[in-house]
Amino acid sequence: MNKVLQDSVDMETIQKMVRHALSILLVCATWSLSLPILACTRVLYQGPAGRVLTGRTMDWKLEILSNLWIFPRGMKRHGAAGPNSLT
Repeated sequence: MNKVLQDSVDMETIQKMVRHALSILLVCATWSLSLPILACTRVLYQGPAGRVLTGRTMDWKLEILSNLWIFPRGMKRHGAAGPNSLT
């Protein structure tokens, strides 16, 4: 087999492999879009001096029947639930 023919066979094989890989990628992408999303989204920020901030979405299908509270830093509070309560 001469060099030109060998190079064209190799290029043809590479093109078939690329088409095959793209086909598999397309099938996987289509399949993943059809699945329901069951997870929450998390965002993590790692700032200077070791500061870490985390945010998370709360994507529940049903009502969670809970109250969520946000306390400002330094606010005086007492949990009133005994010695190990929130203070």
